[in-house]
Amino acid sequence: MKMKQQIFHGIGVSEGIRKGKAFVYRHQVQPDVDQMIAKEQVESELARLNRA
Repeated sequence: MKMKQQIFHGIGVSEGIRKGKAFVYRHQVQPDVDQMIAKEQVESELARLNRA
């Protein structure tokens, strides 16, 4: 994996250097998807929805 260095300028919220993974949030709208299922799958799909 190729690493990329990026330097940010501004007011720091804490002193020192921190190293670790960062999560970059990019807001992307996900399209709605319609999918047909068999009658036999309805109960298991409802259970999946309730667990989510």
